[in-house]
Amino acid sequence: MDSAAKDKIQPTLLPGSEWPEQERAEQLARGAALKWASGIFYRPEQLARLGQYRSREVQRNYFLEARIKLLLAEAERTVVLQYLRALMQGRLVCRSADERTQAAERLQHDATQLKELFLGLGLEESAHCAPVLLALRELLNLHDPTLLGLEVAGLRQKFPDLLLAEAERTVVLQYLRALMQGRLVCRSADERTQAAERLQHDATQLKELFLGLGLEESAHCAPVLLALRELLNLHDPTLLGLEVAGLRQKFPDVSEDHVSALLDLRGDVSREHRQAALSSLQAGPPPSPSTGRRALFSLVPTPTPSLSSCLPSGPCS
Repeated sequence: MDSAAKDKIQPTLLPGSEWPEQERAEQLARGAALKWASGIFYRPEQLARLGQYRSREVQRNYFLEARIKLLLAEAERTVVLQYLRALMQGRLVCRSADERTQAAERLQHDATQLKELFLGLGLEESAHCAPVLLALRELLNLHDPTLLGLEVAGLRQKFPDLLLAEAERTVVLQYLRALMQGRLVCRSADERTQAAERLQHDATQLKELFLGLGLEESAHCAPVLLALRELLNLHDPTLLGLEVAGLRQKFPDVSEDHVSALLDLRGDVSREHRQAALSSLQAGPPPSPSTGRRALFSLVPTPTPSLSSCLPSGPCS
């Protein structure tokens, strides 16, 4: 049988039928939406809740967008830091002018690729770390070695805080991980006061240390410890919702699991107060602009329920 005959007997797919699973999923989604809408209109008393539902969805979208921006910035920053670590380990050594030119072109190419990738994903250009690669490119591309001092001085002037900021954030992340693991649990008002004072002291020590090393205050992550101090130092548990909403506004990547673990540190939060505080995560104001802010809580794992908290015949509490 010739090829023309084979082409004639090949089955032809109708337009849009290449992905029947996708069509099926869309049909189910439309059906579920219509069912929900019809239920609302058959029960007029539910219409009053539409405004509340819409407001809650808007708030949730705000927080999701803020968390996505933080995670994008963190991903780009991680790639650049890995790149710098590779350079620091001597994986790139140029032995001639041609090799230096090729290395400079490679840095230019990689920086451009990173910029286009993360701009396409929605990361604001002001949050990019990739320009440090362009600065290194200028260092490699310099033909007159006598001008290296000026180039290095310019590099330090442009990016003085990159490694210092990473070091300070690493310390804060380790601190948060220790808190999430339940290493601090207060059993009385006095212990909560002492814990709040300790957080204040540690945050002050970190601030003074890294300010002394030259890190600009706007790049510090230690203020998160002061926010947790306020959460611990609150005397009226009924006001926890306000503190939690403020925490979410400053640090949009904090999740319900993180907040629940932080509430456990107090040791005096009832089920009702916990539910009220967690519900305030969605009801609070939208997050403040995230320019210059980096991910914190999204890099801290939350504790998993222990076996002792599980019932013999039921799920973990």
